[in-house]
Amino acid sequence: MRKPVTLGCGHSACHKCLAANLHYQEQAGNSKGKCPICRVYLYDTTSLTVNIALESCTNELEVRCTNNGCAWKGTYEGAERHDQECPRRLVICPNRKCTLKMERKEVVSHLSSCGKQLVKCTECAKEVERDDITRHKESGCFFSIIACPLGCGMSLPW
Repeated sequence: MRKPVTLGCGHSACHKCLAANLHYQEQAGNSKGKCPICRVYLYDTTSLTVNIALESCTNELEVRCTNNGCAWKGTYEGAERHDQECPRRLVICPNRKCTLKMERKEVVSHLSSCGKQLVKCTECAKEVERDDITRHKESGCFFSIIACPLGCGMSLPW
């Protein structure tokens, strides 16, 4: 429970969840949010104040990483930071159009061969996807050197 909030009814939940719940309540035409446990109308976003005592307790809870194969253990407070750095966390390739999922530790290796990685054309310096660089040099690059189409053996600019 990140940033725990205690409602007037005594129930607690995380700030983010209650704010999202209120958003859905407002879309349904309610100006106040219902407690997700007892369903009593209690709060609006201005009444969502973090319960400091409860936050202190939850931050010190011992937790472990849930990413497959990761042995990290620590406090709840440090879990979010660890998750942002965990080498075993599944991530999607950062290249636009590439949807491959891999562990974070594999990203650098993947980027060196990803077909969707932008690479600079050695002739014109335009950034082109790795999968398209050959086609670009053969038909789209104005600075490419091609063999003479008459077969004389000379190299000519495209």
